[in-house]
Amino acid sequence: MNNTDFIMVMKMKKKRRLRKQVLYVILIFFIGLFALSMFGMLKWFMDHNHYLEVEKELVQYYEIDETVKVPVVNVDFEPIRKINSDTVAFIYVKNTNISYPVVQASDNKFYLNHSINKESNNAGWIFMDYRNRLDGNDKNIIVYGHNRVDGIMFGTLRNTLKSEWYSNEDNLVVQLVTEDEIYKYQVFSVYKIKAEDYYIRTEFDNDFKEFLDVLKKRSVYDFKINLEEDDKILTLSTCVGFSDTRLVLHAKLIKDTN
Repeated sequence: MNNTDFIMVMKMKKKRRLRKQVLYVILIFFIGLFALSMFGMLKWFMDHNHYLEVEKELVQYYEIDETVKVPVVNVDFEPIRKINSDTVAFIYVKNTNISYPVVQASDNKFYLNHSINKESNNAGWIFMDYRNRLDGNDKNIIVYGHNRVDGIMFGTLRNTLKSEWYSNEDNLVVQLVTEDEIYKYQVFSVYKIKAEDYYIRTEFDNDFKEFLDVLKKRSVYDFKINLEEDDKILTLSTCVGFSDTRLVLHAKLIKDTN
């Protein structure tokens, strides 16, 4: 074997070693990706099962009569507050799975990955913006929840974008129940939008009517609701998939108890 042949053989061996190394790296990458995916799926199911256990305990403390046009929501807050003293209200949206106690922390992060019993859970819980107070003074009460594919939390808020939901007048009253009052809100806007701070404002300087007009114009459907400067609204917000898009519902207070 001459020098040229020897050099060619060595180059071929080097290429084969390099190819094997690349294949090993690719194989390890996909094994790691598969393991990570399996862990994610396992965590997802664990979170779901944990939620089912929590729900089983909670459902005994509230009752919803859906046989009437505007469902009657009765909640026993005392035992729920024993589970979590952060409980501030209960929310109900007809023809969705949204019927949950609402909690509130000192920030908007804790209940993104903690259940109502404060145990770690990526399903999180339904929570009110930490800036809000249910004292009748806030102009924009904001409630958040994850858009889960299993339909829990705000996973069925997506129903509100369907014509069969928003064209049914019976669906358009959202109830926010506290220990002392039942607040009823008339839906006036539903839409998707890129994540922003505008619709989750809680403070206004004589521009609230302008704010309401913007929210109304965004809606995928004209609910023909008149909005005034002295109105108070409820905002429900959730993410859309893994994107930076938000699904939002706004409703106007129609029973101001203050």
